[in-house]
Amino acid sequence: MKLLKNMKIRAKILAAFGISLVMTILLGAVSILAVNYMDGIADNYVDISIPAINQIWTARRAVQATEKAALEATIVMTPGELNQVKKTLTEERTKIDNALLELERLAPQFASDIDTIQTQLDGATTIREEMMVECAKFTTEGNARAYDIYNNEYIPT
Repeated sequence: MKLLKNMKIRAKILAAFGISLVMTILLGAVSILAVNYMDGIADNYVDISIPAINQIWTARRAVQATEKAALEATIVMTPGELNQVKKTLTEERTKIDNALLELERLAPQFASDIDTIQTQLDGATTIREEMMVECAKFTTEGNARAYDIYNNEYIPT
């Protein structure tokens, strides 16, 4: 304190402005660092999170379309109808696989979860193929058996 009392007013004012200048520069530097950090978070959100969510929704829509087509298969009575259902099932499975591959590229930390999903999808495909065999009989009994497989095996899977 004695140092401040012995200082001239000019020196005191210069010291106060100097301290203010140093604090302003420090605040500016911290602000720049914070903006850069937030920019990184925003880039991550735009480059990874949003596209990943889009792929999840694409896969979800394709799964729903697959379920609908599989259910439709249980009422077909002509080879043409069955071929159309099979075509839809193949197209939707391709959409699911592509979405999961893209999701794995965007978020490799979920690779093991995606592998688990692929395994479950393969199991569902096997069950669906059993349904198609029954549907291809083009009989009420075959369709009833396909519907039973759909309800008791396919949907739970």
